[in-house]
Amino acid sequence: MPADTEVDPRITEEDSDDEEIDENEEFGFVADQGLNRIIIVDHLPVVPKEKFDKLMSVVKKIYGQIGTVAEIKMPVKDDGSSKGFAFVEFSDAAEASAAIDQTNGYKLDRSHIFEVTNFADFDKAISVSDNYSE
Repeated sequence: MPADTEVDPRITEEDSDDEEIDENEEFGFVADQGLNRIIIVDHLPVVPKEKFDKLMSVVKKIYGQIGTVAEIKMPVKDDGSSKGFAFVEFSDAAEASAAIDQTNGYKLDRSHIFEVTNFADFDKAISVSDNYSE
């Protein structure tokens, strides 16, 4: 092996090249339930970083009443403010489905009505054409 080639320290000689790698394992997802345990909550308020923790606790409270929340990821901009959406991971797909049913259209306040979808349906949603046809 050339001296300038870096070796991934996670790969050992016991690792086989033909061994199937579960890419979702790296991100903490359980392979047998896949992405059906994760929902996308859109139309959250965009808040500055000073109010981020408050918004996170509100989201945790809402979804914690529906099921066991494994993790919530709320992306932020460079300045630390929220981007207006979150990924909520439940312990199983049934809880995620219940969360969609119970909170899609949930009115947080006058200007923030949740749009909730399953992460597994994300590819279907982004593949919709911008051009309407009958």
